[in-house]
Amino acid sequence: MNSGRADAWPPAFLALLIVAAALRFGYVLAYPQIPLCADCAVLPDYVMYDEVARNLADGKGFVGGFAARTYDPAAIVDPRVPEIGFGPVYPMLLGAVYAVAGHRVGAVRVVQAALSTLWLFPFFAIARWTFGASTALAAMAFAAVYPAFIVYSGMLLTETLSTTLMVTAIWAVLWAWRGGGAGRWALAGVVMGALILLRSEVLPLAAAVAALAVWRRPERQTVWRLALYAAVIAAMMTPWVVRNFRLYHRVIAVSAHAGDTLWISVKGWTEWHPDDPEFLALVRGRSYLEQQDAFHAAAVHEILSRPMEVAVTRLTRFPDFWLSGHTGYIVGLTESIADYRARGAFAAPVIKAALLALNTALIVAGLIGIARALTRPGTPPPGVLLLLAPIVCIAAVHVVMFAAPRYQVPIMPFLLMFAGALWLHSPPVGAE
Repeated sequence: MNSGRADAWPPAFLALLIVAAALRFGYVLAYPQIPLCADCAVLPDYVMYDEVARNLADGKGFVGGFAARTYDPAAIVDPRVPEIGFGPVYPMLLGAVYAVAGHRVGAVRVVQAALSTLWLFPFFAIARWTFGASTALAAMAFAAVYPAFIVYSGMLLTETLSTTLMVTAIWAVLWAWRGGGAGRWALAGVVMGALILLRSEVLPLAAAVAALAVWRRPERQTVWRLALYAAVIAAMMTPWVVRNFRLYHRVIAVSAHAGDTLWISVKGWTEWHPDDPEFLALVRGRSYLEQQDAFHAAAVHEILSRPMEVAVTRLTRFPDFWLSGHTGYIVGLTESIADYRARGAFAAPVIKAALLALNTALIVAGLIGIARALTRPGTPPPGVLLLLAPIVCIAAVHVVMFAAPRYQVPIMPFLLMFAGALWLHSPPVGAE
């Protein structure tokens, strides 16, 4: 796609963009949203993000959150403890909004609705470069109305920003492939660095991008450009790594939030059980970082002691990563289908079942589209493999780590591109 052409953004794209914006802004402004839960037994992630963001906006620094409480129910909350349970990017976004608009969660939702609309520009460009204009419009239609993109615009969770940065990162790499200048590779490094600081699970994706670039063009110039790409990512991450080392005297690339997610995945749980004796033994009397070490050691012990059983548990739970209607954060649809049916409710279970069927159908269509793209005669174009990289990397991480349904959201744009290609029977054009 030549972005300088007059038809770079065709009327159909602009019409779908308006539909997407109307749905996102309409949902966050006109539909009731789930409030922050300050009195929950186990505080949700969005409460932690909000707390650290408020501290940032108030000039108190990156403190509070998970590290302030730990998992020990008897621990005394210390809001001055530096947070290490998540990376800095999302709380910084929230803090910036709070600094301008005050502590107004509604303002965050509006910003996220805008982000969820704006990433459709690089999304369309990627699909058009890789599959052509018709498939790009089909994928755009899916993305404009895809329920999860709309729902997570209203939640103080990382999914909207992760999706924005994920799509932009892949677009930046494709743009660098098409032009190849140092400035484009530097931009790709900046976006990928920000994405890693948002979600550490993206680290394998950065490595996969580099490997694909070398495979695509095994030249000395490619190596130099990748060196710049890696250097920019390292420069983005260094201040945060230094901060963590100074505070905790160990190298923590993004966050310490890994031991607990590995342990809960080994247990096969879908949520925390604060009264579980093993859980209490691991968390009692320990700081947050010490708890993460204890969780990690216990999980590794379990894996080494019964590897086949743990593998079966993970494979059994992995469908949770995919099979969801993303209704858990929609007011009026937060309960299970079985609970609604037990009460004799009719509309809610029908809507939940319909959204589950829609999400599942799009995922299946995307997976079939991937299979068709990979089994065509000849070597798959590098652009197709690049679109596949986020899907494979993030899904592979969650075969091992805890797999919540919302973690699939940032890779759904790429599955929707393959679903669009399947819908129109469009072969990849291989444009780079």
